[in-house]
Amino acid sequence: MRILYGLLVGTLVCGVQAGEPRPWWLSIGAGIGEVEVVGHDRSALVSMALAEAGYTTGGVLAGEDDATRTRSLAAGYRFNPYIGLSAAYQDLGETDGDFVAQSAITLTPQLQGSTRSRYTAWSVAGTAYWPALSWLSLQARLGLHYWQHEFELRGNDAGGADIDQRLRDAGTGLLCGAGIGFSPLAWLGIDLYWERFHGIEGEPGIDVRSISAVFRF
Repeated sequence: MRILYGLLVGTLVCGVQAGEPRPWWLSIGAGIGEVEVVGHDRSALVSMALAEAGYTTGGVLAGEDDATRTRSLAAGYRFNPYIGLSAAYQDLGETDGDFVAQSAITLTPQLQGSTRSRYTAWSVAGTAYWPALSWLSLQARLGLHYWQHEFELRGNDAGGADIDQRLRDAGTGLLCGAGIGFSPLAWLGIDLYWERFHGIEGEPGIDVRSISAVFRF
């Protein structure tokens, strides 16, 4: 009888603990990004990098892919079923490309090589939840982000000399997003999101489509 009583009490305690709200959460995510730099034309950045390396150019052709692979780490607090706040770090990925530059003196290609852009961002955002079902919620996110961009140029000139030059810039922009959250367990959620990191490089920014595992406690 005591054993049955103990099992009953233990079951009730576990049930109460399982029903307690878990407002804090951590998430780990991965996804794909699309860099919305118009045309992804890199001629201006290549010209700047070559100028800093001591080269004068008469014309530049340069471009990069616009697809990236992203990773994220975030933490947040949910004040009630409808409102929450989060902070996140986003590795927005890399893009690669090539360039050819003409000398300012002759019309023949004198410089050529490869380029790479790397993006990261820190963000703070508020999240609105609409719990459509006990295990499903529609979500919208709005906040600010601080972005960093590193541009790397590598190549060689007509004489065979190596060129290795980097440019860095940073700024702030608006973050907005929308997603769907699934809750298979009280402590575990799965979020599917679209987010726009607006204003990167003074352009529309980077779009990210991601999936995240959310651990609640």
